[in-house]
Amino acid sequence: MPLINEPVQVVECYPFEDIPSNYIAFSGENTLSVHRYEIKKNDNGEVSCIFLGGEDPESEIYKNNKVVVSTGQSYITAISFAPLDSTQKHLTLCTVNSDRSLNIYQSLGESLKDFELKLTLFEQHSSDINDATFIYDRPEDLKIASGGDDRYLRITSLVNQTLLKERLFQSSITSLDSFGTTLLVAEQNGSLHIFNTQDDLYTQTTIKLSIGANVPSLTSSDPTQSDDEMSTNEEEDTSDRFAVGKPKRTPHNVSPLMDASIHPLYQNIIGCVSGDHYFIYDMGNPKLPLDHGVAHISGAKYFRWAPTLDMTFATGSSYDVVKIWKVKEGQRATVMQTHKQDYRIGGMSWTNYETHANLQQLNKNEIQVGEEAKYCVVGGDRKIHLYVTH
Repeated sequence: MPLINEPVQVVECYPFEDIPSNYIAFSGENTLSVHRYEIKKNDNGEVSCIFLGGEDPESEIYKNNKVVVSTGQSYITAISFAPLDSTQKHLTLCTVNSDRSLNIYQSLGESLKDFELKLTLFEQHSSDINDATFIYDRPEDLKIASGGDDRYLRITSLVNQTLLKERLFQSSITSLDSFGTTLLVAEQNGSLHIFNTQDDLYTQTTIKLSIGANVPSLTSSDPTQSDDEMSTNEEEDTSDRFAVGKPKRTPHNVSPLMDASIHPLYQNIIGCVSGDHYFIYDMGNPKLPLDHGVAHISGAKYFRWAPTLDMTFATGSSYDVVKIWKVKEGQRATVMQTHKQDYRIGGMSWTNYETHANLQQLNKNEIQVGEEAKYCVVGGDRKIHLYVTH
């Protein structure tokens, strides 16, 4: 992998299946980098992410496959891709910036040669913006939803740069996710809201998280383990290495709600992390969680579904621990892998289906054709970690 000159703070893989290429975007303190990439495995079985295009910024192949943009005085806190099917095949992404602005970058096509800043939205929010996501319910009118510490959710048209809808919530908006006409809004106080973006922002399904809720018809994969033992897996609290004067946590917090995600293949299934717990809900029956349990005793910050047919997801602590989970029918989620990084987590994402297909084609002798390889991508100290599960 080419040298990354600064710690990665945010990383996002292009999540859609509408193109054969694979894009990854990540940011450090002063730059946004966007690359085409491949996943490769060497003779020792080690997996690496290969950025396409060589190392000469003046070469044509580099310009078509890589771009590095200076972010000036601000740094990026979140990245969101728009599907190419909704943008006339122009690669489009949004960055959430520390100066309370949103930047919209776009290329003229699938190539990164003409990738550039197209639009900056200021004055969307009066305090820090925590997340943004594209809404692509109407291809002729791409929209962006944003939310932050001012408690406002705002939906803005990128065609004419006008505010279409807004709503004030009870607490800070910490996370947003969307799929088609569905918009998922996570509030810091432990509430999840699900909207149809073609309706107003007051017609909704609301879920109030509670660790006291009974989980129906689920059993531990190991009856001898308690929920706490099964979920924490003796996780060490290493937060002192990364934060000075960190607040003391009461065990089993349900707040703050930090991250929420719609399953990319089962859009009725949502997952989130709040306090030190993970939660999984079926939007068709939101009164009780399908599953919940302790994710990270030091506090959970990230939740990401894998884009696969099985119920695999990743969680990340507030500091340096990544866990890969699998939900089996009729059982509680089980930790399949635990990884402790040498630096705080700098964003979390999953590679898409095309990456799996490329890997199978490149390594037919090592991976059975049709076997689904899944890669959780996590930012680190001048590197990007790949955590592999089958």
